[in-house]
Amino acid sequence: MTRRPVMVGLALVAWLALGTTRRLAAQGTVSKVVVAPDPSAFSGLCPAEVTFHGVIVVSEPPVTVEYRWERSDGVVGPRQKVRIAGSRLDVTDSWKLGESGNRLRVWETLHVFMPNAVTSRPVPVLIECA
Repeated sequence: MTRRPVMVGLALVAWLALGTTRRLAAQGTVSKVVVAPDPSAFSGLCPAEVTFHGVIVVSEPPVTVEYRWERSDGVVGPRQKVRIAGSRLDVTDSWKLGESGNRLRVWETLHVFMPNAVTSRPVPVLIECA
């Protein structure tokens, strides 16, 4: 008589495990991360302001994503955690830089840590300060 409760218990554990596996498999992932600067080149009075526009594309929303911006001067932004309800999230980061006489080539990249690791390619900007 004690075998039946044990069998039912094992069946329940197996069913719960299967449900958890299905839920994990159904979670979306980040499929693409793209960054574009505005402007892509600058010439004039400094400091120049460049805004980097990023797009995080996900599969099977909603998805919780953790990301940060990283710059060529070694500065890394804070990690940000957001829930993406649609197929994409638009994010931006602005950077003021340069002074009279500078000629700089800088870049930023968008680094996603979760639910899977994806990093955009570094997007360069040429800054020529008058």
